[in-house]
Amino acid sequence: MLRGRILFAPLTGLLASLTITGAAQQGRQLTSADYARAERFMNYNVNPLVLHSVEHPVWMDDGRFWYRDHDAEGTTFILVDPSKGTKAPAFDHAKLASALNAVHAGGTGQQAALSPHHLPISEFSLANHDLTVDVTIAEKHWSCDLSAAGVCHKDAQHDLPEGHAPVVLSPDGNKAVFIHDWNLWMRDIATGKETQLTTDGVQDFGYATDNAGWKHTDSPIVLWSPDSKKVATLSR
Repeated sequence: MLRGRILFAPLTGLLASLTITGAAQQGRQLTSADYARAERFMNYNVNPLVLHSVEHPVWMDDGRFWYRDHDAEGTTFILVDPSKGTKAPAFDHAKLASALNAVHAGGTGQQAALSPHHLPISEFSLANHDLTVDVTIAEKHWSCDLSAAGVCHKDAQHDLPEGHAPVVLSPDGNKAVFIHDWNLWMRDIATGKETQLTTDGVQDFGYATDNAGWKHTDSPIVLWSPDSKKVATLSR
């Protein structure tokens, strides 16, 4: 399936491009329906159709890594140990969902209960022989003990302020970067201290902006180094 995904995504993007380019070269007036038809083949529409792809591997300090595995039921967080050659779910998804639901950790109060196959976890770490799972959901942090029935408690020390701009956490969970006034900033999670990393960003020429032409979000486009000491980004 991995080989199919590598070949499939570029070809579909190329097909969408050729569809529009070919019509333009023929001198035909393009319509909104033409663009909508081409957009159907963009990666954000076709990638969900590919099952069991490896999405955004995250390396851990102990040499293991985890990634999200998507199938017809939903998402499973997979933990891989390269030294042992093992691969398995990173935790008991059903028990974690039950523990999070018990403390209403879904993020919006009145929303439906969390499903084991659709856990909205953005980051997590493991401790206590993988029986303690620290998760981030909607920029809130929870520490869950899955050794018995499964109990979660809120880890407010690592929470971001309400209404804060979308962030990307460092691998160690101690820092977060975000965009403010077209520049990239860093926030120390424990102290709340914010440091401006770039100074010459302006509208339409900002740092880390997520704007590929057909979509736009406020989330920064960055890549942290595994040791959480450096961050790579782009400017426009």
